[in-house]
Amino acid sequence: MSLTKKVKTQSKWFLLIKLIGLFLKLVSIPIISRLINPDIFGQFAIILMIFEFIRLIIDETINKIIIINKGYQFSEMIIINLSISLISFLFYLIISTSFEIQNANLICLMFIISFLISITAPQFSYLEKKMEFKKVYLIKLISSFFGNVLIVIILAYNDFGLKSLVYGLILTEILATIMIILYSKVKLNKISKSSFFEIKKNLGIVTLIQFINKIATQIDYLIVKFFFGDYYLGLYFRSYKLINLPTSIAGTLINRVGLSALSNNEITIKKQKDIFLILFGLFSYSLPILYIVHLFSYEIITLLLGDEWVQANSIFKIIIFGIYFKLVYKISSTILMSNKNFVQLLKQMIFYVLGIMIFLSAGSYYFGIIGLSFGLLISLIVPFIYSLWHLKKLINYSIIELISLVYPSLSVVLLIICLKNIPEFEVLSILAIILIILVSYFYFNSIYFMSKHHLKIIKTVYK
Repeated sequence: MSLTKKVKTQSKWFLLIKLIGLFLKLVSIPIISRLINPDIFGQFAIILMIFEFIRLIIDETINKIIIINKGYQFSEMIIINLSISLISFLFYLIISTSFEIQNANLICLMFIISFLISITAPQFSYLEKKMEFKKVYLIKLISSFFGNVLIVIILAYNDFGLKSLVYGLILTEILATIMIILYSKVKLNKISKSSFFEIKKNLGIVTLIQFINKIATQIDYLIVKFFFGDYYLGLYFRSYKLINLPTSIAGTLINRVGLSALSNNEITIKKQKDIFLILFGLFSYSLPILYIVHLFSYEIITLLLGDEWVQANSIFKIIIFGIYFKLVYKISSTILMSNKNFVQLLKQMIFYVLGIMIFLSAGSYYFGIIGLSFGLLISLIVPFIYSLWHLKKLINYSIIELISLVYPSLSVVLLIICLKNIPEFEVLSILAIILIILVSYFYFNSIYFMSKHHLKIIKTVYK
C-alpha cells in the first residue's frame, strides 16, 4: 500500500475512533462533574501534573525518537524505559513528602502507571510508526472507557472522591497493557551498542524539548493554585479540559499521524508546505464555531458541568479562542520535529514557556481570574506568531497565502457580530445591513477562490 493511501485509510480510522471517544467524554463529563466537586479536581490536577513529568520521558520522548529514527530498536527502548520508571519511584517518594498523607499515598500509586507505560509506550510507538493507528487507538478507547469513564463514575458515586480519578487512571493503563501485549505482535530485537548510540544521540535534546513543552502545558496549574487555590484550579482544570476535547483529536492527528507521515523520506519540503497550508486553512474554519461557542459558553458550562461550575464560564468563554492558536502551533512544531530541527524547536518551546509564566502571572496578579484567562490567551497568540515566522524560513510560504486562507472565516465572524448587534429601531441598522451584505459577498467569493486553491494543493500533495 502506498504512503498516501495508508495515511488516508489510517487517518479515517483514527478520526472515527477519536470521535467515538469524544462522544463518550461528552456523555461522561456531566455525570462525573456532578459527582466530584471543583476542589477535588484541583487536587487531581496537581497529582496529574507530577505524573506528566515522568510520562514525558517514558512515553512522549520515546515515541518521537522511535518515529524519527530509521532503525528498529524496540529492546533498547524497553530497557531505557524500565530503568527510568524504576528511578521515578524515588522521585514519587520525594515529591509525596510535600503532601498530606492521603494524597501522598495516591502520588506513590502513580508509579504503577509509570511502570506500565514504560512497557506499553514503545509498543504503541512502533505500531504508530507502521501507521497501524486503528489498532493503537481502539485499544486506548476500550481501556479508557472502562478505566476513565465507567470505574470513575462507579467509584465517585460511592464517595471515593480523589481516589476514583487515580484508580481510574491505574485501571486504564492495566487494561491497555494487557491488550497491547496480546495484539501488538511487536518482537524483541537483538540488543546492539550502535542502537543505544543512535538513541542517545537524540534522547537528550528531544527530552529537553518535551520537558520544556511539558512545563508550558503544566505550569499554569501551579500559577492558578498559587494565586487562587484548589477551587479555582478545579474550575480552570475542567475549563481547559473542555477546550482540549476538540483539540485532542486534531492535535493527536498532527502529533501522531502527521509526524509519522512527515518523517517519511517521500515527503519533500514543498509537500510539507502544501500540507501546512491545507491544515492552516482547515483549522481557520474553526474560528466562527469558536465565536458561537463563546456566545453560548454559559449554557455549555451548565449543561456539561452543572450549576456548581457556573463560575468556570468566565474562564471558558475567553480561553476557547486558544483552540485555534494551539492547533496551528502544533502544525509548526511537528514539521520542525520531522525535519530534526531541534535547536529551533527548543527556542520555540522556551519562548512558549516564558510567555505562559509572564502573561499568566501578570494577568492573575493585576486582574484576577479574568486576567488569568486573557493571560493564557495572549501566551498562546505570541508563540503562534513566533512559530509562523520561523516556519516561513523552512518551508517558504507567503503571508498572502495565509491571509487568503483565514480571510473567509474572519468574514463569517464579522457577519455573526453584525447580526448579533443590529439595532432594532435605529438608523444604524441600515448601515449594519449594508455591511452584512458586503461581508457576505466577499465571503462567498473568497470561499470560491479558496476551494480552488485547496484543490490545487491537494492534487499536488497526493501526486
